[in-house]
Amino acid sequence: MKLWVHVIEAHNLPVVNLSGTCDPYVRLQLGNHRSKTKVVKKNLNPVRDEKFNFMVGELSEELIITVFDEDKYFNNDVLGKLKVSLLKVLDVHILGDEMVSGSFTGEVTLNVSAARLWKGGIEEPHILYPKLMPDYISKAERIGEGVGAINVFYYSPAANLPPGSLIKNKIEVLDEATFTFKNSSVEGGLLGVLVNSFTYESVFIPSGPDSCVAKIKFDYETIADQDLSEEELKAGRDGSIAVLKATEGYLLANPDVYA
Repeated sequence: MKLWVHVIEAHNLPVVNLSGTCDPYVRLQLGNHRSKTKVVKKNLNPVRDEKFNFMVGELSEELIITVFDEDKYFNNDVLGKLKVSLLKVLDVHILGDEMVSGSFTGEVTLNVSAARLWKGGIEEPHILYPKLMPDYISKAERIGEGVGAINVFYYSPAANLPPGSLIKNKIEVLDEATFTFKNSSVEGGLLGVLVNSFTYESVFIPSGPDSCVAKIKFDYETIADQDLSEEELKAGRDGSIAVLKATEGYLLANPDVYA
């Protein structure tokens, strides 16, 4: 599980130098992992808007937040320190028995054969998707082959997500005979943010020699006892259909690819 920390701003920090200001920065520590913000020079009310992520090893750990004043000549001064218990922060999410299970579906007709769509979008998404969506996916890789393999997609900076953001999807079903595919998210994406589990299933139904109907289904369990909003459901559905349409466009523009 990942913990995202958003350092936004501070107000009325103490004066610690002769200029009547301070040079503050924040250090974050979870277990043996540390990160720190940039130093804001001569500012008692610094605005930061910096984001960090940590892998959570044990829920008994504490996030230690320390505010320092940078001193070039002596030890940095501690302006304040806070310890946050992950159990206290996350108990409403991980300890409660209540959660919401749900699903939503989508369907789109595509002017490419099911076989070509399968080869590009299912067998080689780690190769195709960075070409189709360079502003969203910077690179991708597949770990393993067949059922049990994991597709890893790394988000581009233009996606406006924290640096290093990715999603890992494990292949659960891979049936070329019926063009049926299913995967489950195992890291990144919405996991730990909105949902505890998230699976995607698709089937391509041939409707002609060069056309098919793509049906998609999502199943999820939310973290808390609140369902996903209509906007979130629509974004998931529309995003997946947009990927299918982008794949269609690429295959139509390159008729010899995956032929």
